[in-house]
Amino acid sequence: MKSGLVVLLVLCCAAGAFAQAPVSVGIYIEALCPGCQQWTTTTFKNTLAAIGGIMDVTWVPYGNAQGTYAGGGITCQHGEEECKGNMMESCVLFVAPKIAQWFPVMDCMEASGDPFTNAKSCVTQSGVNWTAVNQCYNGQQGKTLQDQAAAVTNNLQPPHQWTPWIVVAGAPLSDPDTLQSAVCAAYTGTKPAPCSSKAADSTNVLAPEHHTQVCMRDVTQSIRL
Repeated sequence: MKSGLVVLLVLCCAAGAFAQAPVSVGIYIEALCPGCQQWTTTTFKNTLAAIGGIMDVTWVPYGNAQGTYAGGGITCQHGEEECKGNMMESCVLFVAPKIAQWFPVMDCMEASGDPFTNAKSCVTQSGVNWTAVNQCYNGQQGKTLQDQAAAVTNNLQPPHQWTPWIVVAGAPLSDPDTLQSAVCAAYTGTKPAPCSSKAADSTNVLAPEHHTQVCMRDVTQSIRL
């Protein structure tokens, strides 16, 4: 009986280790920030492929914009096309809420360099319902979603300083390219193989000239961290 109890306890502990809650990852982004485009298609894409199973991702496309549609309109850091791209991304998230559905669209849009113009082709080739996304964008729903994104972004504590602004387990990253190592460190369950120190350190290593170029809040220029 005692040996059976030991086996049961071991099995329960093992199951508990693998059933730990995923790490929350908040991504505050804007469609035409060059750093957001680069980070999405490199650091985040690589990290998602490596350890996506231990991440609970929230994607908020508003970034360094100002205002709300309810309050008279939104002004985006990189102009009207960025506002269109942000709203389109909000509508993609609304129509396709699972990350396996929406991330291929975001990856395609951000890689194109012109997210709004290429939205239809990216949505369609990713298997998401373009009619529903377009209806959201052209209706009140898109404006409502962007106002919600504005509220979430503007209520960040501490306030965001640049985009992409990445928050892991409630703490903002000083360097968005450290996403994988930060998630691995925060995860309390049995860590997947890519969280080994060597793998975690190497996945997001970029040459210095390729480190994410962030878009600072309230200014027009970008800087490298």
